[in-house]
Amino acid sequence: MTRSVSEIEKNVSIMLTNSYAVLDPAAFLPPNVIEVGGLHIKDSKPLPQDIRKFLDDAEHGAIVISFGSNIQSSTLESDKIKIILAALGQLKQHVLWKFEATDLPGRPKNVMIRKWLPQNDVLAHPKVRVLWSHSGLLSTQEAVWWGVPLVGTPFFLDQHMNIDLLVKKGVALSLDYESLTTETILERLNRAIHDRSITRRMKELSREYKDRPMSPLDSAVWHVEHASRHPRGPLSFPGKNMSRMELNLFDVYAVLAVTILAILWITRSLVRASFYLFHLRQSRKLHID
Repeated sequence: MTRSVSEIEKNVSIMLTNSYAVLDPAAFLPPNVIEVGGLHIKDSKPLPQDIRKFLDDAEHGAIVISFGSNIQSSTLESDKIKIILAALGQLKQHVLWKFEATDLPGRPKNVMIRKWLPQNDVLAHPKVRVLWSHSGLLSTQEAVWWGVPLVGTPFFLDQHMNIDLLVKKGVALSLDYESLTTETILERLNRAIHDRSITRRMKELSREYKDRPMSPLDSAVWHVEHASRHPRGPLSFPGKNMSRMELNLFDVYAVLAVTILAILWITRSLVRASFYLFHLRQSRKLHID
């Protein structure tokens, strides 16, 4: 027998959310909503030899470019790619670019392209100075975890919110795609590299983000096992057995509405009675006079 979505929701013991208050906007959460932001981040593994050597040899540091899986760099407009290449060629840093094509005409000598990057392991390399990304949630969390300043070019959905949050924290810079120019790219990348306050704040945010009683993965495992052992325990959703009226406090709102209306009616009646008595006294006074 199939069950409705509302029935399934009532039997949810816990919910794991890819968020953490240090990085995400603060929110009041019930005890069965567990924040495990950064759950996908693991200890870094050895890099492929060619990538490791490219980063090791970066005397002035390295920049990583990746626009995620939905936005492929190889599908960007040709004029945008030319603008990006013109900017990258003027940098002293090595640039590792996730570019989903075998060849990139006009590629400067300081740029390496790969169709896929082990991004988490790359960001853990000590020579990486900046990540230029689409500001996706997972990339944002990885940059914060490893303390790498971010230059964000959001394209859609939550990417705009992600980069705005980091800009407000002083650990990232925003770079608009539509108005992209060689000058703006150079300005943002150089500022992210050389502005020590951005690097310092990102390192502080990284320490705060990782400073937890247990890792996100261990927390997720413990809470899942706890909910399995105690299905009716403290992590059970307290409102699952309430009616829609009780859960949404409609009964409380109804009482408040009736109380407010009663107060208004009584106040109106008292005001009308006061005016009536006042006019009655005035009329009697005039009659006597």
